[in-house]
Amino acid sequence: MLFFVAAYGYVTQLAPRRRNPDRVIALRNNNEPATEIRGSALIILLVFGTVSCLAVFFGMAAVDYFQAGPDVPAKQIPAGLCAVAALYFGSFPLLVLAGRIRPGHVVLTPNGIYQRGWTFSSQLSWEALAGGKASAYRGAPYVLAIAYANAHWERRSHTPVWKIDKLPPKPMIAINCAAFAIDRNLLYHLVMFYLNNPSARAELGTERSIERARSGDPR
Repeated sequence: MLFFVAAYGYVTQLAPRRRNPDRVIALRNNNEPATEIRGSALIILLVFGTVSCLAVFFGMAAVDYFQAGPDVPAKQIPAGLCAVAALYFGSFPLLVLAGRIRPGHVVLTPNGIYQRGWTFSSQLSWEALAGGKASAYRGAPYVLAIAYANAHWERRSHTPVWKIDKLPPKPMIAINCAAFAIDRNLLYHLVMFYLNNPSARAELGTERSIERARSGDPR
């Protein structure tokens, strides 16, 4: 468990971010051409390992308490608490295996931005967006595409528990740079380029948008 925790800290905070243009692909999203920026599967794997270790830890503790001899008074209380904790932490890997928690991605289409976070999805049209910026949001580096207050905002949470990333309180696309393997500057410039250049959005989903990512500077 300590290895997974240390590896998570290194990958999200210290590891150098390469351009990784292979993390940007062209595809079709709901029969619409789109350019997708893929999230990091390694980060989810490290969280999966950490929480799975916690589930095993509390499961072993519950069994140990239940098997304790009669000289251990009121052993049912700590045994029950540990069993509840084991079930709670065990629900995380089950949700990952079920696909409810997954590596996120951002999909840019000619009509708007779709974001699939670890535990939620969010979608806004380009016309709904007032602007964007890079920000230290929730203690981490984010790219924010901010919408008007009355914008039509499609959003959905995919898990009743384990909301390890949350929808923002106001209409916006809030992209956590730490959840992506590509360089955060490239991620920022890709999103901001298409936000600020409506005439270029028609190329999304084509090789031209991939070339912009490979160049290292979409502008």
